[in-house]
Amino acid sequence: MKLVKWCVAGLIGGAISAGVWAAIAYFSGMEIGWIAWFVGVIVGFCVRAAAGEDEGFAPGVTAVVIAILALLAGKYAAVSLIVDREFAKEIASFAQVTPEDMQNGLCAEVVQEWTAANKPMQWPPGQSLDTAEQMIHYPQSVQDEARKRWTDLDPAEQQKQLTERQELLKELTGAIGAMAKQEGFKASFNGFDILFFILAIVSAFKVGSGAQSND
Repeated sequence: MKLVKWCVAGLIGGAISAGVWAAIAYFSGMEIGWIAWFVGVIVGFCVRAAAGEDEGFAPGVTAVVIAILALLAGKYAAVSLIVDREFAKEIASFAQVTPEDMQNGLCAEVVQEWTAANKPMQWPPGQSLDTAEQMIHYPQSVQDEARKRWTDLDPAEQQKQLTERQELLKELTGAIGAMAKQEGFKASFNGFDILFFILAIVSAFKVGSGAQSND
C-alpha cells in the first residue's frame, strides 16, 4: 500500500514536471536539457512527501524509476511538439489533394500506356517520365488525354478518388511524422543531456530516500 502511494505521488510530480519541460520546448523552440534535473528533483520531492517517515532505499529507488520514466516521456514529448510545430504547415499543404493532382497522376499512367503501345510523344525540352513533376512537364497530348480521362468520370467517382488519395497521403504523412519524431528523439541526446539525466536520477534518489533531510 505504501508503494502505491509513493508511485501515485511520484507519477503526478513526474507528469507535471515533464509537461512543463515539453511546454517550454514548444514555446521556446528548443529542447532544454537542464530542465531534466528539475524533473528528477520534483519527482523526488513528491515521493518524499508521500513516504513521510519512511526513508531509505525503497522510496529512493521508487523515485529513480519514476524519474527515468518522466525524463524519457518529457524528452519525447518535447521533441514531438517541436516536430509537430515545424512540419505542421508543410504536412498540411502536402496532404491537400486537388483535381489537378489527380490529373497529374493520370499523366504518368498515360505515358506508360502509350510507351507500351509505341505511340509517339513530343516531350518538352529536358523532360521525361523520370523528371516530370507537374502537368506542364508532360507532352501536350498527354495532358489533354489526362484531363479527358478525369472529366469523363462522374462527380461521385471523382470525389471517391480524391478522398482515397487524401486518406493515403494522410497515412503517409503520419508515418513520416512518426519517423521524424523517433529519429529526432534519438538525435536529441548529447553529452549534456546524459549529465543532467544523471544529476536528475541522483537527485531523485537523494530527495526521495530522505538522504537530503539527513545531510
